[in-house]
Amino acid sequence: MRSENQDQAASPASSDAVNSALRAPHSALNFRPTREGVLWAVAALAMLFAGSYKLINLLILLGYFMLVLLAVNMWLARRSAYRVRIQRARSEPAFAGAEAARMVTVTNTASRNGSVTILETSDAHRVEVFVPVLAPGESRTVLAAIRPPRRGRYPTSPMFVIAGYPFGLINYTVPSEPPDTLVVLPTLGHVDGPMLRRWLIRIGAGDNFSRRPVRRHAIQAADVRGVRGYRPGDSPRDIHWRTTARQGELMVREYDSTEPLDLLMVVEPWVPANPTAADQDVVEATFQLAASVFWSWCHGEETPEATLVVAGSSECRSGRATEGFGRLALTLLAEAEPTTDTSQIPADGLRRRSNRCARILISSRPNSPLAAELRQQTGVPFVTADPGTPMAWYTPPNLDVRPGSL
Repeated sequence: MRSENQDQAASPASSDAVNSALRAPHSALNFRPTREGVLWAVAALAMLFAGSYKLINLLILLGYFMLVLLAVNMWLARRSAYRVRIQRARSEPAFAGAEAARMVTVTNTASRNGSVTILETSDAHRVEVFVPVLAPGESRTVLAAIRPPRRGRYPTSPMFVIAGYPFGLINYTVPSEPPDTLVVLPTLGHVDGPMLRRWLIRIGAGDNFSRRPVRRHAIQAADVRGVRGYRPGDSPRDIHWRTTARQGELMVREYDSTEPLDLLMVVEPWVPANPTAADQDVVEATFQLAASVFWSWCHGEETPEATLVVAGSSECRSGRATEGFGRLALTLLAEAEPTTDTSQIPADGLRRRSNRCARILISSRPNSPLAAELRQQTGVPFVTADPGTPMAWYTPPNLDVRPGSL
């Protein structure tokens, strides 16, 4: 948990008080004693009892004084909670297993200092940030790091303000921001973008025939970035023989630019009629592979057009391959469910693309019959990939997760 003012502190609110506040109606008076407050009250009552039994006025006076402090804490905590305003910043979809940030602006509208705890929970995350010593009129932006474990769309609780100012004996909890929704995208693996593009071009980028990468008849020095080690899938024409002879291993030329390609990706989350846990895991791996390819495409040097289609769904996303569009498009995979019927394909998703379009079907089953159906509908072939077939350009994520509740 981090703030712009580098505030780091543990929240004083006890977990029992937090859970009780979450169960209480939003309009209820959420006074909850802390563990210290309970001990304080027990000590006050013990002094009153002992003083009354032994007729010691000093103990009776001290017991009443401690109860008065408890009441003062209740009044000031309630006042402090209502005088703090919070505003949750609009958050982008997060990737499962990766760190993301929830940003909140906290403003103290009171005429005196205050300290509060900000709380938000869902099935995928928990944000609990202690904001110490807010001066009168001060606004502070707080960042809380979250790491959601699995994909899905998760409704969050209201964002609560918990105040125990000034003594921390009684907490007052009040909802300050309405519930929100946290969208978690599939876990990302690693994709070698240039190798993926060469693989697509070599196998067939969606035309009626396989094609080779565009080769320069006269390579100019400005076109060559340098040389690197040979990787599976590199063309023998790119081998730099002089450097290979000096180094004793195959070295290939690396260019500054490659032929730009649009992308049409169809994802097939197919499962049999009675899926097992292993079948569900394969579908999750399919979503991870598809998300990794699409996200890599949206992080290239160019911004071609990219389209994402989920078989069995009526929705698709199409736009320029930028980071913002990539997150928006991948929300389809966050909400997608495995299905036995993947024949439904949005018509807009398969409209004719340019001749520079890579068409790829990522399926949960090898040799999917959907590839033939797509070729029949569009008149062009689709390159197929599945998580069970190793690919040199893709490294799966090292995270074993199950699908979340959508």
